[in-house]
Amino acid sequence: MSPEEKTELLASYNRRKEANLLSEYLAKPVPSGIKKECIRLYREGLQPENAQILKQFFKKNAPQDFEEALEDIDIDRFRPTAGLLNGRNFTAEEKHYELISWLLGTEEVATSTNNQNDNQLAEATSGGDPSKEEVDNFSWRRTWGRITAAVAALMLLAWVAWLIMPVESQCMYWDGNTYVGTACDVQVPGRTAYALNEAKLDHFKRVLRSDTLTKASVGRLWYFKMNRKLELFTDSGMHPVYTNRRLRPLSDYMLEKYFIKHK
Repeated sequence: MSPEEKTELLASYNRRKEANLLSEYLAKPVPSGIKKECIRLYREGLQPENAQILKQFFKKNAPQDFEEALEDIDIDRFRPTAGLLNGRNFTAEEKHYELISWLLGTEEVATSTNNQNDNQLAEATSGGDPSKEEVDNFSWRRTWGRITAAVAALMLLAWVAWLIMPVESQCMYWDGNTYVGTACDVQVPGRTAYALNEAKLDHFKRVLRSDTLTKASVGRLWYFKMNRKLELFTDSGMHPVYTNRRLRPLSDYMLEKYFIKHK
């Protein structure tokens, strides 16, 4: 991991901390809390690409050995990790940065394009020429005058539209319940901008009313489990905050256990 990547990793942690998007163990990082967070994440599912990080940290060869290592490890092993998250300035081993990367997951930050205004101007000035019927019905002079006037009017409208037209949404952010489109150069406090995904923007939402769930919801909703509670979403994919965690399809068992019995 390069120095720039390490700096961005810690900056990503601070952004999420300021936005209250971290788990209770990472919001106030101490060695014992980091150990508990590692155990929690491991039990919720380990992605193959993250196995190498834990293998390097615990010196274990197989994923099935990691939980035993997590349970037995001395919390002092996590002191450098906690120190980095608390802003201490020191040289830490690479494995502590890799562990933080696993704990946080990935954060995709979209960049603005340089040709937004060009695209808007092209759209605003697009228009058709006078029809062939108009050309046939009027003299050449009158037709040319109409064309000239139309072009001038379009140019004026394009100039006005360029001044007042809002910047097209080419990014989006998660507001807690749904994705909201925004311009890439507009910063929303406490929110992370992602590249615009129209499918997610239109269809990915958090389910706010669990009392409306029925058997018909099975296979049509997806869930995320954290601290013995379930969040439900209307589409599949990765969790909008914990971006390294994939949502799972709602099953009859999960519906019955967490929702039907509590009605």
